[in-house]
Amino acid sequence: VGSEATPSMTCAGLLGIAVGLARRDEKKAAPEPAVKPVPEPKINKQGDPFFNPPKSGITDKTKTDNKRANDAWERAARAGMIALSRTLDSLRSLDADRQLGHGDLYFYWSVERVAVVYSLEKINGIDWYNIGSDTLLRSQRASGGWTYPRGVEVGTSFALLFLCKARSE
Repeated sequence: VGSEATPSMTCAGLLGIAVGLARRDEKKAAPEPAVKPVPEPKINKQGDPFFNPPKSGITDKTKTDNKRANDAWERAARAGMIALSRTLDSLRSLDADRQLGHGDLYFYWSVERVAVVYSLEKINGIDWYNIGSDTLLRSQRASGGWTYPRGVEVGTSFALLFLCKARSE
């Protein structure tokens, strides 16, 4: 088993990053929970963190670490989009018998999901839908379907899911 990344894996990574970014934004937008005062313990032992917990678990270091983590999420998303745009750009030179992602029609659907989740009409200036649909239509068989190692039904499903260009609204 090789360890070379595929275009589909780039899309899977971008989808995972989108979940992380959405979760982060969701947490930022959520109101602070009401905190009930903790009753004083009956036994107060000096220096015992069980009886004298710190006032807050958030420190300046924690805030700095969270900011770095957020920046890392955004850098990873940008890097993934750049890699994805390079793959899409390579489509422009493919002939009708070659397909994006080394014959991986799953990639087409993955690109569509990434673009919809991130609300992108273009990926780094590349019209992903125009390029992908053009390539798909050129590779469509006379029978109306698309060949795929897992069967024409699977390949056709992935191609149609891409061509439908679902909305996230």
